[in-house]
Amino acid sequence: MSDQDQSLASALGVILDEDKAKSDMELKRTLAASLTTDQKANNDADFARETLYDMITKSNEAVVELLGLAKASQSARHFEVLAQMINGNAIMAEKLIKIHVDHQIQQNNAINLERNRNGVVPGSNVQIQNAVFVGTTKDLLAMVKSTQEKQIIEVEAKNTEE
Repeated sequence: MSDQDQSLASALGVILDEDKAKSDMELKRTLAASLTTDQKANNDADFARETLYDMITKSNEAVVELLGLAKASQSARHFEVLAQMINGNAIMAEKLIKIHVDHQIQQNNAINLERNRNGVVPGSNVQIQNAVFVGTTKDLLAMVKSTQEKQIIEVEAKNTEE
């Protein structure tokens, strides 16, 4: 940004986008220092989402511009770059979805961990002290065996003497 832009902005009392972005980042850093781990994870996920939204939006605008340029010039290189940009947009969209899914899984794991630790469903006043299984012994054995099978990891030893 030029000195003219800075002096004009200061004379008019306008905050430029770069100055606003810097002050927003400083505010976020200050707030992040006082947050818990869960809050930091939520903030990180939100920041990653916002960044990807911004990148996808700007990339979509660039794709539109490049599409016009490629059509006008009929250059193979322009179409090649356009294809790469579209592929990059698809990858960013997949990353955005992955961030959302990972964040949901993390939140569900935190809720389940809290529930298992205290025997209490978060946000409720119910506490489980004695759990009773209602069903046949066959059902109970099947449930126990399926739980044990999930916990057993079978490892085969490789013969390295060949």
